[in-house]
Amino acid sequence: MSKQPEPVHSTLPEDRICAPQLEAAVAAVMGLMSEKVNIFVQTVSQDEVDLHFGVYERMLAEKFGTIPPLQ
Repeated sequence: MSKQPEPVHSTLPEDRICAPQLEAAVAAVMGLMSEKVNIFVQTVSQDEVDLHFGVYERMLAEKFGTIPPLQ
């Protein structure tokens, strides 16, 4: 069973244009065939970005022990 990849989120619709170049660069760095790397760009609103801002940063800080976990 193949898992559907998570898209890269961006507020700029034009970022979809860069996906093929990013795929080629990632494939080259990872030593993969370019057909094996698929990058999907999904456009989101700035409001959605603002809603989730800081969640990933908080998770990393908790993981590295910089801040205590939320209780």
